[in-house]
Amino acid sequence: MLWLLNEEFTRTNQKIESELNAADSLTLTLDEEKYSHIWDLRCIAHAINLMADDLVKLDNIKDLILDRGKITRFFNNSHQASTILFQDLKNMKIKIEGLQTMV
Repeated sequence: MLWLLNEEFTRTNQKIESELNAADSLTLTLDEEKYSHIWDLRCIAHAINLMADDLVKLDNIKDLILDRGKITRFFNNSHQASTILFQDLKNMKIKIEGLQTMV
């Protein structure tokens, strides 16, 4: 699975580079010495968004997300399992209010 993520990462980086090159004419260049404290986070956010968008299209990632949802629903729907889980989390000194899922 790691090779698959690496392959997807490489493909996504190529997409990002092509989009950044296309958008190069639209960006303003700042005086780096005067504005070195300013980071253009839009490009970073866009890059992360492109990678996430490509990753969730992969079957392995889809399955991982669905399995995570099933596990979360199991613990949220089972009083006994939830009690055991949260007691063990407490014993391990892990502070968490509840299980959450994106799906």
